Amino acid sequence: MGMNLHPKKQVTCDDMGGNFNWTGWRCLRDLLNALGCDTSEMQGSNDGGLIKSATCKKWAKAMRKGLAKKIIVSRYVKSDRYGGGGFETFKTIEEGKTPNPRQNQHELSESDVKWIETHASFFEQCGGCRQYYDFGGVDFIFDEEY
Repeated sequence: MGMNLHPKKQVTCDDMGGNFNWTGWRCLRDLLNALGCDTSEMQGSNDGGLIKSATCKKWAKAMRKGLAKKIIVSRYVKSDRYGGGGFETFKTIEEGKTPNPRQNQHELSESDVKWIETHASFFEQCGGCRQYYDFGGVDFIFDEEY
């Protein structure tokens, strides 16, 4: 269970672009917030809420810029909500700085970079999207709001 983004336009990125479990959805929000993006269009429920095309393009641009400047780091967050374990998320550091292991900051792994690039590609190409749990076999009405 999680969030599936239904794009207005056909996308050619990896099949996972636009599909998130709830942990991934939170990581995306953390990343976008850290990059200074407006995340007010992200929903906490999958009821078809709109993410406009202009917003998607801004998010993709910020993600690409963050990767290019090497300001995105992964960060492990301990949490009692996960059986005493925790989860990985993203944050940013100042350009030219290195991750601080004492603050649980680490350079992005290859899979982290691929995850960010995949979703940046989705947002670059989608033309706007709606937020659902599962959209298989359902026809959607696309309106001018995208």
